[in-house]
Amino acid sequence: MKVDPTTNIPTSSSKSEDWVNWYDELESNFGSSQAKALFLKAWKLRGNQNANDLNLRTYLKNKGVVISESGWDKIVDTGAGVFDGISDMFHMGKYAAIAIGGTIIVITGILVYNIVKNPNKAIGTAIKYVK
Repeated sequence: MKVDPTTNIPTSSSKSEDWVNWYDELESNFGSSQAKALFLKAWKLRGNQNANDLNLRTYLKNKGVVISESGWDKIVDTGAGVFDGISDMFHMGKYAAIAIGGTIIVITGILVYNIVKNPNKAIGTAIKYVK
């Protein structure tokens, strides 16, 4: 037997995760349209700025629900987007470093192989470049 989500509405001290979970309960019990209406009504009565974070706003936006955000929230969200971009750049940089390191190891391996295979030729070539 399902519990009616309208009996366990998050409070003004609830975290964003509580609001997300509650929205999911609403949607599974009442459908998308009624869940949106019930959520917005409850948010106006009990919502708070501490729960109004990027995760909650993004989740709700994907569900077609828009809650108000302050100018500060917009700045913080933009900053989070910039940091995500920088993080992605470093993540790609990690793979570039692995590729460069792998290339250097392969070239060094080929060089060592050729020196071991024919040391006299390697010494002769080295002497030519030193002079």
